[in-house]
Parts: sequence; C-alpha cells; structure tokens
Amino acid sequence: MVKTTVYLEAEDYNQLRQWARARGKAPAAAIREAIAEFNRKQRKTRLPRIVGAFRSGLPDVGQRAEEFLKGFGEQ
Repeated sequence: MVKTTVYLEAEDYNQLRQWARARGKAPAAAIREAIAEFNRKQRKTRLPRIVGAFRSGLPDVGQRAEEFLKGFGEQ
C-alpha cells in the first residue's frame, strides 16, 4: 500500500466521515474502496460499436462458430 494525501472540502470530509462511521469503517478505507470501484469501472473495455450492429438471421451463430469457421484461412 502507498500513502498519499488528499485535500477535501470540509463539507465533503464531514459527509465522508459520517458515511464511513455509519458502516463501521475509517474514512481512509471508504476512499480506498471508492477509488478501487472507480478504477474497475474505467478498466471495463467497450466493445466496438460494430458489435451487434447486424443480424445474420441465425439465432445460434455464437454456438456454431467453429462450424462456420471450419476451413477459414486454408487454401
């Protein structure tokens, strides 16, 4: 763990402290959890917009992918 300093507005800190106290946590633990959650959300990769844009008319394409790709790339 790395130590850092964060400056908060007094009102924000008071709300943080009350929220943490109500849950039996230290304010620092609440901040760590909030940052970890923020990082998890930022890491989620978005699929390209093209994914799901077309319909093949076949409901089981994903389940039959190997069958459809058999021989692909062979000459």
